[in-house]
Amino acid sequence: MKKKILLAVFLLFAVVLYSQEAFNRRYNGLRKDLKIKDDTAVILEFEKTKYLVFQKGNVYKYILSVDNDILYKEKLEKEAAINSYTILDTLFGINPKQLKENIKMQMHDAISYKLKLYTKEKEINYSYKATDIFDEERLPDYKKQMAYLKVVEFLRNIFYDERYKRVQEADTLYIVWDDAIYEIDDKYQACFSKKSRVPYLLFIPTNAHPQWTSKSFLQKNKQSVVDMTFFQRYGYFASTKALRNKKLFIIDPEEILGNKLKSSSVRFVPLYTKDW
Repeated sequence: MKKKILLAVFLLFAVVLYSQEAFNRRYNGLRKDLKIKDDTAVILEFEKTKYLVFQKGNVYKYILSVDNDILYKEKLEKEAAINSYTILDTLFGINPKQLKENIKMQMHDAISYKLKLYTKEKEINYSYKATDIFDEERLPDYKKQMAYLKVVEFLRNIFYDERYKRVQEADTLYIVWDDAIYEIDDKYQACFSKKSRVPYLLFIPTNAHPQWTSKSFLQKNKQSVVDMTFFQRYGYFASTKALRNKKLFIIDPEEILGNKLKSSSVRFVPLYTKDW
């Protein structure tokens, strides 16, 4: 009997040790990707490629490519940093179990919101499938769930600014050709990383004959004109969302006819059938 107990204790210890080592690899690997030397940094992961990093009173916003290259980094201003620490405190006050779905009220078409929080000591995984019902009697933890949704909304506003929202709402986009866009086999590949051409935004021409768009027209509609720096700032999956269901043209600034630029009508083909 004693041997069985000792074996059980040993196995439990081994599992805990393995789990801790696995966490250390993930946390340190993430710090390496984000180029963070401070081992006390708290890292909040949003939509798998977006991060808020909390360091000694400062907050930094990162967007990574799927190859873990840093596409964008920004230090948040004072007010945004203070608000970020407030939502961090809110998250620490939520037990992930309080976000578990009520089986009696299961909604298969509800949207799932996931976050990961990394500290030096632990990793906390949050996941909540939102419903449109918030009733204290039927959902005892509804206040925590509402608080969690406010955290998610805050993160959306941090990572998706007015520029992104305007582009997402536009019905037509003009994409300016630059050295991140390659023409291969009559298709256009727009890459996010210099190290790797995968993933990329794939555009297929829809008209064999080029069109010509006036510079004055593009100037008047500059809110609908983007280049690869826009897509690199938001990452592949957010870019995919912004490109869906739009009329798209690739503008070649080197091809000029009078006061007009060559433009090619294209359609966007996502590499993945499902967004993260």
